[in-house]
Amino acid sequence: MDNIVLFPKRNNKNIKLAYDAFEAQHYEEASQRLEALVENDIHSFEIHVKLIISLMKIQQFHVAKEYAFDFLDLYSGDQYITIAEMCIQIYFELNDYSNARMLINEVLEMDVPFEFREKIQMLAAICYEQDVLNGKKILAALEQAYKEQNYVDQWRLMYKWKSLHIKPDQQLATYLQHDAIHPMIKTDILLEFIKHSHSEPIKINKFNQVMQIVPNDISYVWEQAYLEKLISSMEFVEQKDPTLFNIIENLVYHYFYVLFPFEPGQDQFEALQRAFYIAGRNHLVLQEVEELVDSNIATHIENIQTCHYLYMSVHPESDLGSIFGR
Repeated sequence: MDNIVLFPKRNNKNIKLAYDAFEAQHYEEASQRLEALVENDIHSFEIHVKLIISLMKIQQFHVAKEYAFDFLDLYSGDQYITIAEMCIQIYFELNDYSNARMLINEVLEMDVPFEFREKIQMLAAICYEQDVLNGKKILAALEQAYKEQNYVDQWRLMYKWKSLHIKPDQQLATYLQHDAIHPMIKTDILLEFIKHSHSEPIKINKFNQVMQIVPNDISYVWEQAYLEKLISSMEFVEQKDPTLFNIIENLVYHYFYVLFPFEPGQDQFEALQRAFYIAGRNHLVLQEVEELVDSNIATHIENIQTCHYLYMSVHPESDLGSIFGR
Protein backbone atom coordinates (compact mmCIF):
# COMPACT_ATOMS: atom_id res chain seq x y z
CA MET A 1 0.00 0.00 0.00
CA ASP A 2 1.36 3.40 -0.94
CA ASN A 3 2.22 5.91 1.75
CA ILE A 4 -0.28 8.47 0.50
CA VAL A 5 -3.59 7.82 -1.21
CA LEU A 6 -5.02 10.49 -3.49
CA PHE A 7 -8.35 11.65 -2.05
CA PRO A 8 -11.21 13.45 -3.78
CA LYS A 9 -11.14 17.19 -3.02
CA ARG A 10 -14.40 17.00 -1.06
CA ASN A 11 -12.66 14.86 1.54
CA ASN A 12 -9.71 17.18 2.07
CA LYS A 13 -11.63 19.26 4.61
CA ASN A 14 -12.59 16.22 6.69
CA ILE A 15 -9.02 14.97 6.64
CA LYS A 16 -7.71 18.37 7.74
CA LEU A 17 -10.24 18.56 10.58
CA ALA A 18 -9.18 15.08 11.79
CA TYR A 19 -5.49 15.96 11.61
CA ASP A 20 -6.04 19.30 13.36
CA ALA A 21 -7.88 17.57 16.22
CA PHE A 22 -5.04 15.06 16.50
CA GLU A 23 -2.33 17.75 16.56
CA ALA A 24 -4.32 19.65 19.20
CA GLN A 25 -4.39 16.42 21.26
CA HIS A 26 -8.18 16.33 21.14
CA TYR A 27 -8.01 12.57 20.77
CA GLU A 28 -11.71 11.84 21.34
CA GLU A 29 -12.65 14.12 18.45
CA ALA A 30 -9.72 12.92 16.36
CA SER A 31 -10.67 9.25 16.81
CA GLN A 32 -14.26 9.96 15.75
CA ARG A 33 -13.20 11.90 12.66
CA LEU A 34 -10.54 9.37 11.69
CA GLU A 35 -12.93 6.46 12.18
CA ALA A 36 -15.43 8.22 9.93
CA LEU A 37 -12.76 8.54 7.23
CA VAL A 38 -11.89 4.83 7.44
CA GLU A 39 -15.56 3.81 7.43
CA ASN A 40 -15.97 5.86 4.25
CA ASP A 41 -13.09 3.95 2.70
CA ILE A 42 -10.65 6.83 2.90
CA HIS A 43 -7.28 5.39 3.79
CA SER A 44 -3.63 6.23 4.17
CA PHE A 45 -0.84 5.07 6.41
CA GLU A 46 -0.99 8.38 8.29
CA ILE A 47 -4.73 8.07 8.88
CA HIS A 48 -4.28 4.54 10.19
CA VAL A 49 -1.45 5.45 12.55
CA LYS A 50 -3.24 8.52 13.90
CA LEU A 51 -6.44 6.53 14.45
CA ILE A 52 -4.65 3.83 16.46
CA ILE A 53 -2.78 6.41 18.54
CA SER A 54 -5.96 8.39 19.21
CA LEU A 55 -7.83 5.31 20.40
CA MET A 56 -4.94 4.33 22.65
CA LYS A 57 -4.80 7.84 24.11
CA ILE A 58 -8.47 7.58 25.15
CA GLN A 59 -7.95 4.07 26.56
CA GLN A 60 -9.98 2.34 23.86
CA PHE A 61 -7.46 -0.47 23.60
CA HIS A 62 -9.78 -3.22 22.38
CA VAL A 63 -11.05 -1.05 19.52
CA ALA A 64 -7.49 0.05 18.77
CA LYS A 65 -6.43 -3.62 18.61
CA GLU A 66 -9.14 -4.46 16.07
CA TYR A 67 -8.12 -1.60 13.80
CA ALA A 68 -4.40 -2.24 14.23
CA PHE A 69 -4.66 -5.87 13.18
CA ASP A 70 -6.92 -4.98 10.27
CA PHE A 71 -4.32 -2.46 9.09
CA LEU A 72 -1.35 -4.74 9.74
CA ASP A 73 -2.07 -6.91 6.70
CA LEU A 74 -2.04 -3.85 4.42
CA TYR A 75 1.60 -3.01 4.94
CA SER A 76 5.12 -4.32 4.63
CA GLY A 77 8.60 -3.13 5.53
CA ASP A 78 8.94 -0.16 7.89
CA GLN A 79 5.21 0.56 7.80
CA TYR A 80 4.43 -3.00 8.92
CA ILE A 81 6.95 -2.66 11.75
CA THR A 82 5.32 0.59 12.91
CA ILE A 83 1.84 -0.97 13.09
CA ALA A 84 3.21 -4.20 14.63
CA GLU A 85 4.94 -2.21 17.37
CA MET A 86 1.62 -0.54 18.13
CA CYS A 87 -0.07 -3.96 18.34
CA ILE A 88 2.57 -5.11 20.81
CA GLN A 89 2.07 -1.97 22.88
CA ILE A 90 -1.70 -2.55 22.91
CA TYR A 91 -1.19 -6.10 24.16
CA PHE A 92 0.97 -4.68 26.94
CA GLU A 93 -1.76 -2.24 27.92
CA LEU A 94 -4.25 -5.13 28.01
CA ASN A 95 -1.84 -7.27 30.09
CA ASP A 96 -2.03 -9.86 27.32
CA TYR A 97 1.60 -10.87 27.46
CA SER A 98 1.30 -14.28 25.80
CA ASN A 99 -0.24 -12.82 22.62
CA ALA A 100 2.37 -10.07 22.69
CA ARG A 101 5.08 -12.74 22.68
CA MET A 102 3.41 -14.60 19.82
CA LEU A 103 3.29 -11.43 17.72
CA ILE A 104 6.90 -10.60 18.61
CA ASN A 105 7.96 -14.06 17.44
CA GLU A 106 6.18 -13.48 14.13
CA VAL A 107 7.92 -10.13 13.66
CA LEU A 108 11.30 -11.63 14.56
CA GLU A 109 10.95 -14.03 11.63
CA MET A 110 11.07 -11.00 9.34
CA ASP A 111 14.09 -9.01 8.23
CA VAL A 112 13.89 -6.20 10.79
CA PRO A 113 16.51 -3.64 11.84
CA PHE A 114 18.96 -4.84 14.51
CA GLU A 115 18.01 -2.13 17.03
CA PHE A 116 14.31 -2.95 16.69
CA ARG A 117 15.04 -6.67 16.98
CA GLU A 118 16.94 -6.12 20.24
CA LYS A 119 14.13 -3.95 21.58
CA ILE A 120 11.33 -6.45 20.97
CA GLN A 121 13.46 -9.39 22.15
CA MET A 122 13.79 -7.54 25.44
CA LEU A 123 10.02 -6.98 25.46
CA ALA A 124 9.46 -10.69 24.81
CA ALA A 125 11.61 -11.56 27.84
CA ILE A 126 9.60 -9.16 30.01
CA CYS A 127 6.36 -10.67 28.71
CA TYR A 128 7.54 -14.17 29.54
CA GLU A 129 8.43 -13.14 33.09
CA GLN A 130 4.96 -11.64 33.50
CA ASP A 131 3.33 -14.79 32.15
CA VAL A 132 5.36 -16.94 34.57
CA LEU A 133 4.09 -14.78 37.45
CA ASN A 134 0.52 -15.08 36.14
CA GLY A 135 1.05 -18.83 35.82
CA LYS A 136 1.98 -19.07 39.49
CA LYS A 137 -1.25 -17.28 40.42
CA ILE A 138 -3.26 -19.71 38.29
CA LEU A 139 -1.53 -22.69 39.89
CA ALA A 140 -2.35 -21.29 43.33
CA ALA A 141 -6.02 -21.24 42.28
CA LEU A 142 -5.64 -24.74 40.84
CA GLU A 143 -4.31 -25.89 44.21
CA GLN A 144 -7.54 -24.66 45.81
CA ALA A 145 -9.66 -26.35 43.14
CA TYR A 146 -7.69 -29.55 43.77
CA LYS A 147 -8.41 -29.37 47.52
CA GLU A 148 -12.10 -28.78 46.82
CA GLN A 149 -12.17 -31.49 44.14
CA ASN A 150 -13.81 -28.92 41.86
CA TYR A 151 -13.18 -30.55 38.50
CA VAL A 152 -14.80 -27.86 36.35
CA ASP A 153 -12.57 -25.21 37.92
CA GLN A 154 -9.56 -27.49 37.48
CA TRP A 155 -10.29 -27.71 33.75
CA ARG A 156 -10.96 -23.97 33.44
CA LEU A 157 -7.76 -23.03 35.27
CA MET A 158 -5.66 -25.50 33.30
CA TYR A 159 -7.05 -24.06 30.06
CA LYS A 160 -6.14 -20.59 31.30
CA TRP A 161 -2.63 -21.73 32.25
CA LYS A 162 -2.10 -23.29 28.80
CA SER A 163 -3.07 -20.03 27.11
CA LEU A 164 0.05 -18.44 28.66
CA HIS A 165 2.34 -20.66 26.55
CA ILE A 166 4.96 -21.09 29.29
CA LYS A 167 7.07 -24.10 30.17
CA PRO A 168 5.62 -26.50 32.77
CA ASP A 169 7.63 -26.81 35.98
CA GLN A 170 8.00 -29.21 38.89
CA GLN A 171 5.03 -27.67 40.71
CA LEU A 172 2.76 -28.63 37.81
CA ALA A 173 4.31 -32.11 37.67
CA THR A 174 3.30 -32.80 41.29
CA TYR A 175 -0.39 -32.65 40.30
CA LEU A 176 0.13 -35.75 38.17
CA GLN A 177 0.38 -37.77 41.36
CA HIS A 178 -2.63 -36.34 43.24
CA ASP A 179 -5.77 -38.49 43.35
CA ALA A 180 -8.02 -35.43 43.60
CA ILE A 181 -6.86 -34.06 40.25
CA HIS A 182 -9.25 -35.09 37.48
CA PRO A 183 -7.66 -37.66 35.11
CA MET A 184 -8.39 -35.43 32.11
CA ILE A 185 -6.53 -32.57 33.77
CA LYS A 186 -3.61 -34.94 34.31
CA THR A 187 -3.66 -35.75 30.60
CA ASP A 188 -3.64 -32.05 29.81
CA ILE A 189 -0.69 -31.48 32.14
CA LEU A 190 1.24 -34.38 30.66
CA LEU A 191 0.60 -33.08 27.13
CA GLU A 192 2.17 -29.77 28.13
CA PHE A 193 5.33 -31.58 29.22
CA ILE A 194 5.36 -33.46 25.90
CA LYS A 195 4.79 -30.23 23.97
CA HIS A 196 7.83 -28.64 25.62
CA SER A 197 10.02 -31.74 25.06
CA HIS A 198 10.58 -32.26 28.78
CA SER A 199 13.50 -34.70 29.10
CA GLU A 200 13.43 -35.45 32.83
CA PRO A 201 11.40 -38.41 34.21
CA ILE A 202 8.11 -37.62 35.91
CA LYS A 203 5.58 -39.84 37.70
CA ILE A 204 1.89 -40.04 36.96
CA ASN A 205 -0.79 -41.76 39.00
CA LYS A 206 -4.14 -42.71 37.46
CA PHE A 207 -6.72 -45.26 38.56
CA ASN A 208 -4.37 -46.77 41.16
CA GLN A 209 -1.63 -47.25 38.58
CA VAL A 210 1.72 -45.46 38.69
CA MET A 211 4.03 -44.92 35.76
CA GLN A 212 7.32 -43.06 35.44
CA ILE A 213 7.85 -41.60 31.99
CA VAL A 214 10.08 -39.21 30.10
CA PRO A 215 7.63 -36.93 28.22
CA ASN A 216 10.06 -36.33 25.39
CA ASP A 217 10.04 -40.06 24.65
CA ILE A 218 6.29 -40.53 24.16
CA SER A 219 3.81 -39.46 21.49
CA TYR A 220 0.71 -37.35 21.88
CA VAL A 221 -2.42 -39.25 22.88
CA TRP A 222 -3.98 -38.95 19.40
CA GLU A 223 -0.81 -40.41 17.85
CA GLN A 224 -0.83 -43.61 19.92
CA ALA A 225 -0.54 -46.70 17.70
CA TYR A 226 -3.11 -48.63 19.78
CA LEU A 227 -5.73 -45.90 19.27
CA GLU A 228 -5.06 -45.64 15.53
CA LYS A 229 -5.24 -49.42 15.14
CA LEU A 230 -8.55 -49.55 17.01
CA ILE A 231 -10.10 -46.80 14.87
CA SER A 232 -8.88 -48.47 11.68
CA SER A 233 -10.41 -51.77 12.78
CA MET A 234 -13.83 -50.07 12.85
CA GLU A 235 -13.83 -49.24 9.12
CA PHE A 236 -16.46 -51.91 8.49
CA VAL A 237 -18.81 -49.98 10.81
CA GLU A 238 -18.10 -46.69 9.00
CA GLN A 239 -19.18 -48.24 5.70
CA LYS A 240 -22.39 -49.74 7.11
CA ASP A 241 -23.43 -47.04 9.60
CA PRO A 242 -21.48 -43.71 9.60
CA THR A 243 -23.49 -42.38 12.54
CA LEU A 244 -22.59 -45.36 14.71
CA PHE A 245 -18.96 -45.06 13.61
CA ASN A 246 -18.83 -41.39 14.70
CA ILE A 247 -20.18 -42.35 18.13
CA ILE A 248 -17.64 -45.17 18.50
CA GLU A 249 -14.83 -42.89 17.34
CA ASN A 250 -15.74 -40.31 19.98
CA LEU A 251 -15.90 -42.99 22.67
CA VAL A 252 -12.46 -44.26 21.63
CA TYR A 253 -10.93 -40.80 21.85
CA HIS A 254 -12.58 -40.12 25.22
CA TYR A 255 -11.34 -43.46 26.54
CA PHE A 256 -7.72 -42.99 25.49
CA TYR A 257 -7.65 -39.32 26.48
CA VAL A 258 -8.80 -40.09 30.02
CA LEU A 259 -6.48 -43.10 30.42
CA PHE A 260 -3.37 -41.56 28.82
CA PRO A 261 -0.53 -42.52 29.11
CA PHE A 262 -1.91 -45.89 30.25
CA GLU A 263 -3.51 -48.22 27.71
CA PRO A 264 -4.85 -51.77 27.71
CA GLY A 265 -2.65 -54.70 26.77
CA GLN A 266 -2.43 -55.95 23.21
CA ASP A 267 -4.05 -59.19 24.33
CA GLN A 268 -7.22 -57.20 25.06
CA PHE A 269 -7.55 -55.72 21.57
CA GLU A 270 -10.34 -57.95 20.24
CA ALA A 271 -12.31 -57.76 23.50
CA LEU A 272 -11.94 -53.97 23.51
CA GLN A 273 -13.00 -53.74 19.87
CA ARG A 274 -16.17 -55.69 20.68
CA ALA A 275 -16.78 -53.57 23.79
CA PHE A 276 -16.59 -50.32 21.83
CA TYR A 277 -19.01 -51.65 19.23
CA ILE A 278 -21.55 -52.57 21.92
CA ALA A 279 -21.02 -49.31 23.85
CA GLY A 280 -21.52 -47.35 20.62
CA ARG A 281 -24.78 -49.14 19.90
CA ASN A 282 -25.94 -48.42 23.45
CA HIS A 283 -25.34 -44.70 22.90
CA LEU A 284 -27.01 -44.77 19.50
CA VAL A 285 -30.30 -46.23 20.76
CA LEU A 286 -30.04 -44.42 24.14
CA GLN A 287 -30.60 -47.66 26.00
CA GLU A 288 -28.58 -50.72 26.83
CA VAL A 289 -28.54 -53.32 24.08
CA GLU A 290 -29.15 -56.74 25.55
CA GLU A 291 -26.27 -58.86 24.32
CA LEU A 292 -24.56 -61.83 25.93
CA VAL A 293 -20.94 -60.96 26.64
CA ASP A 294 -18.33 -62.46 28.90
CA SER A 295 -17.19 -60.72 32.07
CA ASN A 296 -14.03 -59.36 30.40
CA ILE A 297 -15.97 -57.53 27.67
CA ALA A 298 -18.51 -56.36 30.24
CA THR A 299 -15.68 -54.83 32.29
CA HIS A 300 -14.34 -53.05 29.21
CA ILE A 301 -17.81 -51.66 28.44
CA GLU A 302 -18.06 -50.34 31.99
CA ASN A 303 -14.61 -48.74 31.69
CA ILE A 304 -15.56 -47.13 28.37
CA GLN A 305 -18.68 -45.64 29.95
CA THR A 306 -16.67 -44.42 32.96
CA CYS A 307 -14.09 -42.71 30.75
CA HIS A 308 -16.85 -41.14 28.67
CA TYR A 309 -18.51 -39.83 31.83
CA LEU A 310 -15.22 -38.46 33.18
CA TYR A 311 -14.50 -36.76 29.87
CA MET A 312 -17.93 -35.17 29.60
CA SER A 313 -18.00 -34.14 33.27
CA VAL A 314 -15.51 -31.36 32.65
CA HIS A 315 -15.92 -30.81 28.91
CA PRO A 316 -19.59 -31.47 28.02
CA GLU A 317 -19.55 -29.37 24.82
CA SER A 318 -16.07 -30.26 23.65
CA ASP A 319 -14.83 -29.82 20.13
CA LEU A 320 -12.97 -33.07 19.53
CA GLY A 321 -11.21 -31.63 16.51
CA SER A 322 -9.56 -28.93 18.57
CA ILE A 323 -8.69 -31.21 21.49
CA PHE A 324 -7.28 -34.06 19.45
CA GLY A 325 -5.63 -31.96 16.75
CA ARG A 326 -7.83 -33.30 13.95
